[in-house]
Amino acid sequence: MKDNKGFFSIFRNNLLIAYALGGFLVSFSSNIAYSNLTDEMFSLGFEIYSIMIFTLVFLILTFGLLIWGPFLGRWIDKRYSPNGRRRIFLLVTSIAIGFILLTIIILPFKFGILDPFLNAFFLLLILGANSTGIFIFSLNYSSLFPEMFQSLQERADARTLVMILAIIGNILGDLVPLNINFLPFITSILIFIGSYVLLRYGVKEPYNRMLMNYKIEPNVEKQHSILKNPLFKSFLILSILLIVSSQLLDDGLSYHISNLLIFMQFNGLSSEMIDFLGMLSFYGSQITGLVFLVYWRKISFTRGIQRGLKLVLIITLILIVIGVISFDIYSGIILSFILNGLLVGISFFLILFLAIIIDNYFINIMRRREASHIGVYNLIRGVFEFLTLMFITYIYAFGAFFGLIGTETEFLIGYIPKDIAFIIGGILILIGFLYLKRIPLSKEEYNKIESQVIEINKSLTNEEKISK
Repeated sequence: MKDNKGFFSIFRNNLLIAYALGGFLVSFSSNIAYSNLTDEMFSLGFEIYSIMIFTLVFLILTFGLLIWGPFLGRWIDKRYSPNGRRRIFLLVTSIAIGFILLTIIILPFKFGILDPFLNAFFLLLILGANSTGIFIFSLNYSSLFPEMFQSLQERADARTLVMILAIIGNILGDLVPLNINFLPFITSILIFIGSYVLLRYGVKEPYNRMLMNYKIEPNVEKQHSILKNPLFKSFLILSILLIVSSQLLDDGLSYHISNLLIFMQFNGLSSEMIDFLGMLSFYGSQITGLVFLVYWRKISFTRGIQRGLKLVLIITLILIVIGVISFDIYSGIILSFILNGLLVGISFFLILFLAIIIDNYFINIMRRREASHIGVYNLIRGVFEFLTLMFITYIYAFGAFFGLIGTETEFLIGYIPKDIAFIIGGILILIGFLYLKRIPLSKEEYNKIESQVIEINKSLTNEEKISK
Protein backbone atom coordinates (compact mmCIF):
# COMPACT_ATOMS: atom_id res chain seq x y z
CA MET A 1 0.00 0.00 0.00
CA LYS A 2 1.30 3.43 -0.92
CA ASP A 3 0.79 6.65 1.02
CA ASN A 4 -1.22 8.33 -1.72
CA LYS A 5 -2.42 11.23 0.42
CA GLY A 6 0.86 12.36 1.97
CA PHE A 7 1.68 13.13 5.59
CA PHE A 8 -0.13 16.47 5.81
CA SER A 9 -3.40 14.86 4.75
CA ILE A 10 -3.68 13.88 8.41
CA PHE A 11 -4.49 17.47 9.25
CA ARG A 12 -7.32 17.63 6.71
CA ASN A 13 -9.29 14.77 8.27
CA ASN A 14 -11.77 16.41 10.66
CA LEU A 15 -12.89 13.15 12.29
CA LEU A 16 -9.30 12.15 12.99
CA ILE A 17 -8.36 15.60 14.35
CA ALA A 18 -11.37 15.71 16.66
CA TYR A 19 -10.71 12.18 17.92
CA ALA A 20 -7.03 12.87 18.65
CA LEU A 21 -7.43 16.40 20.01
CA GLY A 22 -10.43 15.60 22.21
CA GLY A 23 -8.73 12.63 23.83
CA PHE A 24 -5.50 14.59 24.26
CA LEU A 25 -7.18 17.49 26.08
CA VAL A 26 -8.90 15.16 28.55
CA SER A 27 -5.87 12.99 29.36
CA PHE A 28 -3.27 15.79 29.31
CA SER A 29 -5.31 18.11 31.56
CA SER A 30 -5.96 15.32 34.05
CA ASN A 31 -2.26 14.39 34.17
CA ILE A 32 -1.19 18.01 34.69
CA ALA A 33 -3.60 18.43 37.59
CA TYR A 34 -2.45 15.13 39.12
CA SER A 35 1.23 16.11 38.83
CA ASN A 36 0.55 19.46 40.47
CA LEU A 37 -1.35 17.84 43.31
CA THR A 38 1.28 15.23 44.18
CA ASP A 39 4.16 17.71 43.83
CA GLU A 40 2.40 20.12 46.15
CA MET A 41 1.75 17.39 48.70
CA PHE A 42 5.36 16.21 48.71
CA SER A 43 6.64 19.78 48.97
CA LEU A 44 4.77 20.21 52.25
CA GLY A 45 7.26 17.92 53.98
CA PHE A 46 4.92 15.13 55.02
CA GLU A 47 6.59 12.26 56.84
CA ILE A 48 8.02 9.52 54.67
CA TYR A 49 5.70 6.88 56.16
CA SER A 50 2.65 8.93 55.12
CA ILE A 51 3.92 9.13 51.56
CA MET A 52 4.74 5.39 51.57
CA ILE A 53 1.24 4.48 52.76
CA PHE A 54 -0.28 6.80 50.18
CA THR A 55 1.84 5.28 47.42
CA LEU A 56 1.02 1.71 48.47
CA VAL A 57 -2.73 2.31 48.54
CA PHE A 58 -2.62 4.09 45.19
CA LEU A 59 -0.59 1.23 43.72
CA ILE A 60 -3.17 -1.30 44.93
CA LEU A 61 -5.91 0.82 43.35
CA THR A 62 -4.03 0.95 40.05
CA PHE A 63 -3.60 -2.83 39.93
CA GLY A 64 -7.25 -3.26 40.89
CA LEU A 65 -8.29 -1.17 37.90
CA LEU A 66 -6.00 -3.11 35.56
CA ILE A 67 -7.46 -6.44 36.73
CA TRP A 68 -10.98 -5.03 36.36
CA GLY A 69 -10.23 -3.85 32.81
CA PRO A 70 -10.83 -7.10 30.87
CA PHE A 71 -14.14 -7.73 32.67
CA LEU A 72 -15.31 -4.14 32.19
CA GLY A 73 -14.26 -4.28 28.55
CA ARG A 74 -16.20 -7.49 27.97
CA TRP A 75 -19.35 -5.96 29.46
CA ILE A 76 -19.01 -2.74 27.43
CA ASP A 77 -18.45 -4.67 24.21
CA LYS A 78 -21.71 -6.60 24.64
CA ARG A 79 -23.97 -3.59 25.14
CA TYR A 80 -25.35 -1.34 22.43
CA SER A 81 -27.89 1.49 22.36
CA PRO A 82 -29.03 4.37 20.14
CA ASN A 83 -26.34 6.47 21.82
CA GLY A 84 -23.56 4.02 20.99
CA ARG A 85 -21.47 1.50 22.90
CA ARG A 86 -18.75 3.98 23.93
CA ARG A 87 -20.31 7.45 23.79
CA ILE A 88 -22.18 7.33 27.11
CA PHE A 89 -19.06 6.19 28.99
CA LEU A 90 -16.93 8.90 27.37
CA LEU A 91 -19.52 11.54 28.26
CA VAL A 92 -20.06 10.53 31.89
CA THR A 93 -16.38 9.93 32.73
CA SER A 94 -15.08 13.12 31.10
CA ILE A 95 -17.65 15.26 32.93
CA ALA A 96 -16.92 13.42 36.18
CA ILE A 97 -13.15 13.93 35.77
CA GLY A 98 -13.65 17.64 35.19
CA PHE A 99 -15.68 18.09 38.38
CA ILE A 100 -13.42 15.79 40.42
CA LEU A 101 -10.43 18.01 39.62
CA LEU A 102 -12.33 21.01 40.95
CA THR A 103 -12.44 19.37 44.38
CA ILE A 104 -8.68 19.85 44.63
CA ILE A 105 -9.32 23.40 45.87
CA ILE A 106 -10.97 22.11 49.06
CA LEU A 107 -8.21 19.77 50.20
CA PRO A 108 -7.28 20.35 53.88
CA PHE A 109 -3.72 21.53 53.23
CA LYS A 110 -5.14 24.28 51.01
CA PHE A 111 -6.52 25.78 54.23
CA GLY A 112 -3.36 25.27 56.28
CA ILE A 113 -4.41 21.93 57.82
CA LEU A 114 -1.27 19.80 57.50
CA ASP A 115 -2.37 16.60 59.21
CA PRO A 116 -0.71 13.93 57.01
CA PHE A 117 -3.35 11.22 57.42
CA LEU A 118 -6.24 13.60 56.80
CA ASN A 119 -4.63 15.00 53.67
CA ALA A 120 -3.63 11.56 52.43
CA PHE A 121 -7.20 10.32 52.94
CA PHE A 122 -8.79 13.12 50.91
CA LEU A 123 -6.03 12.97 48.33
CA LEU A 124 -6.61 9.25 47.84
CA LEU A 125 -10.33 9.85 47.41
CA ILE A 126 -9.73 12.43 44.71
CA LEU A 127 -6.99 10.53 42.93
CA GLY A 128 -8.89 7.25 43.22
CA ALA A 129 -12.00 8.78 41.65
CA ASN A 130 -9.92 10.55 39.02
CA SER A 131 -7.93 7.40 38.17
CA THR A 132 -11.11 5.34 37.87
CA GLY A 133 -12.65 7.94 35.58
CA ILE A 134 -9.54 8.19 33.40
CA PHE A 135 -9.28 4.40 33.26
CA ILE A 136 -12.86 3.95 32.00
CA PHE A 137 -12.48 6.90 29.62
CA SER A 138 -9.20 5.58 28.18
CA LEU A 139 -10.57 2.05 27.74
CA ASN A 140 -13.52 3.32 25.70
CA TYR A 141 -11.45 5.90 23.86
CA SER A 142 -8.85 3.32 22.79
CA SER A 143 -11.63 0.90 21.79
CA LEU A 144 -12.93 3.41 19.25
CA PHE A 145 -9.66 3.29 17.31
CA PRO A 146 -10.04 -0.15 15.59
CA GLU A 147 -13.74 0.41 14.93
CA MET A 148 -13.61 3.96 13.56
CA PHE A 149 -10.45 3.60 11.50
CA GLN A 150 -10.58 0.34 9.54
CA SER A 151 -7.97 0.71 6.79
CA LEU A 152 -4.22 0.73 7.37
CA GLN A 153 -4.05 4.28 5.98
CA GLU A 154 -6.65 5.53 8.47
CA ARG A 155 -5.13 3.67 11.41
CA ALA A 156 -1.58 4.75 10.69
CA ASP A 157 -2.74 8.37 10.33
CA ALA A 158 -4.78 8.23 13.54
CA ARG A 159 -2.05 6.56 15.54
CA THR A 160 0.51 9.06 14.22
CA LEU A 161 -1.55 12.09 15.25
CA VAL A 162 -2.40 10.64 18.67
CA MET A 163 1.28 9.95 19.34
CA ILE A 164 2.33 13.39 18.03
CA LEU A 165 -0.02 15.02 20.53
CA ALA A 166 1.25 12.71 23.29
CA ILE A 167 4.84 13.79 22.61
CA ILE A 168 3.78 17.45 22.54
CA GLY A 169 2.04 16.77 25.85
CA ASN A 170 5.32 15.48 27.31
CA ILE A 171 7.05 18.69 26.26
CA LEU A 172 4.27 20.94 27.54
CA GLY A 173 4.12 18.99 30.79
CA ASP A 174 7.76 19.86 31.38
CA LEU A 175 7.32 23.52 30.40
CA VAL A 176 4.03 24.39 32.09
CA PRO A 177 4.58 25.68 35.66
CA LEU A 178 2.54 23.50 38.01
CA ASN A 179 2.13 26.17 40.66
CA ILE A 180 0.03 28.57 38.58
CA ASN A 181 -3.13 29.91 40.19
CA PHE A 182 -6.48 28.37 39.36
CA LEU A 183 -4.88 25.31 37.75
CA PRO A 184 -7.82 23.04 38.75
CA PHE A 185 -10.24 25.43 37.01
CA ILE A 186 -8.08 25.65 33.89
CA THR A 187 -7.66 21.87 33.60
CA SER A 188 -11.38 21.27 34.20
CA ILE A 189 -12.32 23.71 31.45
CA LEU A 190 -9.88 22.03 29.06
CA ILE A 191 -11.41 18.64 29.90
CA PHE A 192 -14.92 19.91 29.17
CA ILE A 193 -13.72 21.41 25.86
CA GLY A 194 -11.96 18.16 24.94
CA SER A 195 -15.05 16.15 25.80
CA TYR A 196 -17.24 18.36 23.60
CA VAL A 197 -14.84 18.20 20.65
CA LEU A 198 -14.51 14.43 20.93
CA LEU A 199 -18.20 13.62 21.34
CA ARG A 200 -19.45 16.21 18.85
CA TYR A 201 -16.99 15.63 16.04
CA GLY A 202 -14.70 12.71 16.85
CA VAL A 203 -16.86 9.66 17.57
CA LYS A 204 -18.28 7.31 14.96
CA GLU A 205 -19.53 3.84 15.88
CA PRO A 206 -20.46 1.93 12.72
CA TYR A 207 -20.71 -1.42 14.47
CA ASN A 208 -23.24 -0.10 16.99
CA ARG A 209 -25.37 1.12 14.10
CA MET A 210 -25.20 -2.32 12.53
CA LEU A 211 -26.28 -3.95 15.79
CA MET A 212 -29.20 -1.54 16.10
CA ASN A 213 -30.41 -1.92 12.51
CA TYR A 214 -29.68 -5.52 11.68
CA LYS A 215 -29.72 -8.88 13.37
CA ILE A 216 -26.11 -10.10 13.30
CA GLU A 217 -25.82 -13.71 14.31
CA PRO A 218 -22.50 -14.77 15.87
CA ASN A 219 -20.63 -17.75 14.53
CA VAL A 220 -21.67 -20.19 17.27
CA GLU A 221 -19.32 -22.94 16.10
CA LYS A 222 -16.29 -20.69 16.40
CA GLN A 223 -17.23 -18.71 19.53
CA HIS A 224 -14.46 -18.73 22.09
CA SER A 225 -12.67 -16.51 24.54
CA ILE A 226 -10.31 -13.96 23.03
CA LEU A 227 -7.52 -15.65 25.01
CA LYS A 228 -8.05 -18.81 22.96
CA ASN A 229 -7.27 -16.92 19.77
CA PRO A 230 -3.76 -18.12 18.75
CA LEU A 231 -3.02 -14.83 17.01
CA PHE A 232 -3.88 -12.80 20.12
CA LYS A 233 -1.87 -15.11 22.39
CA SER A 234 1.14 -14.74 20.10
CA PHE A 235 0.68 -10.98 20.17
CA LEU A 236 0.62 -10.92 23.98
CA ILE A 237 3.87 -12.92 24.17
CA LEU A 238 5.49 -10.54 21.68
CA SER A 239 4.15 -7.55 23.64
CA ILE A 240 5.65 -8.81 26.90
CA LEU A 241 9.06 -9.21 25.29
CA LEU A 242 8.98 -5.75 23.73
CA ILE A 243 7.39 -3.95 26.70
CA VAL A 244 9.98 -5.28 29.15
CA SER A 245 12.90 -4.65 26.81
CA SER A 246 11.69 -1.14 25.96
CA GLN A 247 11.43 -0.14 29.60
CA LEU A 248 14.79 -1.69 30.44
CA LEU A 249 16.45 0.27 27.66
CA ASP A 250 14.64 3.52 28.41
CA ASP A 251 15.17 3.44 32.18
CA GLY A 252 18.70 2.05 31.88
CA LEU A 253 19.80 4.87 29.59
CA SER A 254 17.94 7.54 31.60
CA TYR A 255 19.61 6.45 34.85
CA HIS A 256 22.92 6.21 33.01
CA ILE A 257 22.72 9.82 31.79
CA SER A 258 21.59 11.07 35.22
CA ASN A 259 24.51 9.35 36.91
CA LEU A 260 26.94 10.71 34.34
CA LEU A 261 25.69 14.23 35.05
CA ILE A 262 26.14 13.67 38.79
CA PHE A 263 29.65 12.37 38.21
CA MET A 264 30.51 15.37 36.01
CA GLN A 265 29.12 17.74 38.62
CA PHE A 266 31.38 16.12 41.23
CA ASN A 267 34.28 16.84 38.90
CA GLY A 268 33.60 20.55 38.53
CA LEU A 269 31.17 20.91 35.62
CA SER A 270 29.00 24.01 36.14
CA SER A 271 25.37 23.60 37.20
CA GLU A 272 24.30 25.62 34.14
CA MET A 273 25.99 23.12 31.84
CA ILE A 274 24.46 20.21 33.78
CA ASP A 275 20.98 21.72 33.36
CA PHE A 276 21.62 22.35 29.66
CA LEU A 277 22.72 18.76 29.01
CA GLY A 278 19.71 17.41 30.92
CA MET A 279 17.34 19.59 28.89
CA LEU A 280 19.10 18.63 25.67
CA SER A 281 18.64 14.94 26.44
CA PHE A 282 14.92 15.30 27.22
CA TYR A 283 13.81 17.72 24.50
CA GLY A 284 16.08 16.20 21.88
CA SER A 285 14.58 12.76 22.56
CA GLN A 286 11.03 14.09 22.21
CA ILE A 287 11.78 15.89 18.94
CA THR A 288 13.55 12.81 17.56
CA GLY A 289 10.46 10.79 18.46
CA LEU A 290 8.34 13.15 16.33
CA VAL A 291 10.70 12.84 13.35
CA PHE A 292 10.90 9.06 13.58
CA LEU A 293 7.13 8.79 13.91
CA VAL A 294 6.65 10.30 10.46
CA TYR A 295 9.05 7.70 9.08
CA TRP A 296 7.36 4.76 10.83
CA ARG A 297 4.02 5.86 9.39
CA LYS A 298 5.49 5.72 5.89
CA ILE A 299 7.14 2.35 6.55
CA SER A 300 3.80 0.85 7.63
CA PHE A 301 2.47 1.53 4.11
CA THR A 302 5.50 0.51 2.08
CA ARG A 303 6.65 -2.56 4.03
CA GLY A 304 3.69 -3.56 6.19
CA ILE A 305 3.50 -3.58 9.98
CA GLN A 306 5.36 -6.88 10.44
CA ARG A 307 8.34 -5.88 8.32
CA GLY A 308 8.22 -2.40 9.78
CA LEU A 309 8.49 -3.77 13.31
CA LYS A 310 11.32 -6.07 12.25
CA LEU A 311 13.22 -3.04 10.95
CA VAL A 312 12.72 -1.23 14.27
CA LEU A 313 14.03 -4.23 16.21
CA ILE A 314 17.11 -4.65 13.97
CA ILE A 315 18.09 -1.00 14.42
CA THR A 316 17.46 -1.30 18.16
CA LEU A 317 19.79 -4.30 18.41
CA ILE A 318 22.54 -2.33 16.65
CA LEU A 319 21.97 0.59 19.01
CA ILE A 320 22.21 -1.71 22.04
CA VAL A 321 25.65 -2.94 20.96
CA ILE A 322 26.78 0.67 20.63
CA GLY A 323 25.17 1.55 23.95
CA VAL A 324 27.00 -1.15 25.88
CA ILE A 325 30.40 0.15 24.81
CA SER A 326 29.63 3.89 25.15
CA PHE A 327 30.99 5.68 28.22
CA ASP A 328 30.62 9.46 27.91
CA ILE A 329 27.70 11.83 28.37
CA TYR A 330 27.63 13.03 24.77
CA SER A 331 27.31 9.58 23.24
CA GLY A 332 24.67 8.82 25.89
CA ILE A 333 22.61 11.84 24.84
CA ILE A 334 22.86 10.93 21.16
CA LEU A 335 21.81 7.37 22.01
CA SER A 336 18.82 8.72 23.94
CA PHE A 337 17.72 10.64 20.84
CA ILE A 338 17.77 7.57 18.60
CA LEU A 339 16.45 5.19 21.25
CA ASN A 340 13.33 7.27 21.87
CA GLY A 341 12.58 7.26 18.15
CA LEU A 342 12.88 3.47 18.11
CA LEU A 343 10.70 3.01 21.19
CA VAL A 344 8.09 5.22 19.56
CA GLY A 345 8.21 2.86 16.59
CA ILE A 346 7.68 -0.22 18.76
CA SER A 347 4.62 1.35 20.39
CA PHE A 348 3.31 2.51 16.99
CA PHE A 349 3.49 -0.92 15.36
CA LEU A 350 2.18 -2.84 18.39
CA ILE A 351 -1.10 -0.90 18.36
CA LEU A 352 -1.50 -1.49 14.62
CA PHE A 353 -0.90 -5.19 15.29
CA LEU A 354 -3.58 -5.23 17.98
CA ALA A 355 -6.11 -3.51 15.73
CA ILE A 356 -5.81 -6.09 12.93
CA ILE A 357 -5.99 -8.93 15.47
CA ILE A 358 -9.30 -7.50 16.68
CA ASP A 359 -10.43 -7.53 13.04
CA ASN A 360 -9.33 -11.14 12.72
CA TYR A 361 -11.51 -12.07 15.71
CA PHE A 362 -14.43 -10.20 14.12
CA ILE A 363 -14.07 -12.17 10.89
CA ASN A 364 -14.16 -15.51 12.71
CA ILE A 365 -16.79 -14.79 15.37
CA MET A 366 -18.85 -11.94 13.82
CA ARG A 367 -18.50 -9.95 17.04
CA ARG A 368 -16.25 -6.98 17.68
CA ARG A 369 -14.54 -7.13 21.08
CA GLU A 370 -12.27 -4.07 21.07
CA ALA A 371 -12.50 -3.24 24.78
CA SER A 372 -11.99 -6.87 25.79
CA HIS A 373 -8.75 -7.12 23.83
CA ILE A 374 -7.50 -3.73 25.00
CA GLY A 375 -8.40 -4.50 28.62
CA VAL A 376 -6.27 -7.66 28.53
CA TYR A 377 -3.43 -5.85 26.75
CA ASN A 378 -3.46 -3.02 29.30
CA LEU A 379 -3.34 -5.53 32.16
CA ILE A 380 -0.35 -7.34 30.67
CA ARG A 381 1.41 -4.07 29.88
CA GLY A 382 0.79 -2.56 33.33
CA VAL A 383 1.98 -5.63 35.23
CA PHE A 384 5.17 -6.09 33.24
CA GLU A 385 6.01 -2.38 33.18
CA PHE A 386 5.78 -2.36 36.97
CA LEU A 387 7.90 -5.51 37.35
CA THR A 388 10.51 -4.10 35.00
CA LEU A 389 10.60 -0.82 36.89
CA MET A 390 11.15 -2.71 40.13
CA PHE A 391 13.93 -4.75 38.54
CA ILE A 392 15.86 -1.75 37.21
CA THR A 393 15.32 0.11 40.51
CA TYR A 394 16.82 -2.77 42.48
CA ILE A 395 19.78 -2.91 40.11
CA TYR A 396 20.55 0.72 40.86
CA ALA A 397 19.82 0.29 44.55
CA PHE A 398 22.38 -2.52 44.55
CA GLY A 399 24.89 -0.23 42.87
CA ALA A 400 24.16 2.60 45.28
CA PHE A 401 24.54 0.29 48.29
CA PHE A 402 28.03 -0.66 47.19
CA GLY A 403 28.91 2.92 46.25
CA LEU A 404 28.97 2.37 42.51
CA ILE A 405 26.40 4.97 41.45
CA GLY A 406 27.54 8.43 40.45
CA THR A 407 31.15 7.79 41.47
CA GLU A 408 34.50 7.38 39.79
CA THR A 409 34.33 3.66 40.57
CA GLU A 410 31.21 3.36 38.43
CA PHE A 411 32.90 5.31 35.66
CA LEU A 412 35.90 3.00 35.66
CA ILE A 413 34.00 -0.29 35.72
CA GLY A 414 31.72 0.63 32.82
CA TYR A 415 28.36 1.42 34.45
CA ILE A 416 27.28 -2.05 35.46
CA PRO A 417 23.55 -1.19 35.94
CA LYS A 418 23.25 0.32 32.46
CA ASP A 419 25.04 -2.61 30.90
CA ILE A 420 22.78 -5.12 32.67
CA ALA A 421 19.70 -3.27 31.45
CA PHE A 422 21.03 -3.08 27.89
CA ILE A 423 22.20 -6.69 27.70
CA ILE A 424 18.95 -8.14 29.08
CA GLY A 425 16.93 -5.73 26.93
CA GLY A 426 18.94 -6.76 23.87
CA ILE A 427 18.36 -10.45 24.53
CA LEU A 428 14.61 -9.85 24.81
CA ILE A 429 14.61 -7.76 21.62
CA LEU A 430 16.40 -10.57 19.79
CA ILE A 431 13.90 -13.15 21.09
CA GLY A 432 11.07 -10.83 20.05
CA PHE A 433 12.56 -10.47 16.57
CA LEU A 434 12.80 -14.24 16.15
CA TYR A 435 9.34 -14.80 17.62
CA LEU A 436 7.84 -12.19 15.28
CA LYS A 437 8.55 -14.49 12.34
CA ARG A 438 6.16 -17.05 13.85
CA ILE A 439 3.19 -14.66 13.78
CA PRO A 440 1.26 -15.21 10.51
CA LEU A 441 0.58 -11.55 9.80
CA SER A 442 2.56 -10.60 6.70
CA LYS A 443 1.64 -7.62 4.56
CA GLU A 444 -0.35 -9.90 2.27
CA GLU A 445 -2.23 -11.48 5.20
CA TYR A 446 -2.93 -8.03 6.65
CA ASN A 447 -4.42 -6.86 3.34
CA LYS A 448 -6.52 -10.03 3.17
CA ILE A 449 -8.00 -9.46 6.65
CA GLU A 450 -8.63 -5.80 5.87
CA SER A 451 -10.45 -6.70 2.63
CA GLN A 452 -12.59 -9.29 4.43
CA VAL A 453 -13.64 -6.75 7.07
CA ILE A 454 -14.62 -4.27 4.35
CA GLU A 455 -16.69 -6.91 2.58
CA ILE A 456 -18.43 -7.95 5.80
CA ASN A 457 -19.27 -4.33 6.63
CA LYS A 458 -20.67 -3.82 3.15
CA SER A 459 -22.86 -6.91 3.45
CA LEU A 460 -24.11 -5.90 6.88
CA THR A 461 -25.22 -2.50 5.67
CA ASN A 462 -27.06 -3.86 2.63
CA GLU A 463 -30.72 -4.06 3.56
CA GLU A 464 -31.45 -6.36 0.62
CA LYS A 465 -29.16 -9.05 2.04
CA ILE A 466 -29.77 -8.73 5.77
CA SER A 467 -33.26 -8.77 7.25
CA LYS A 468 -33.95 -6.61 10.22
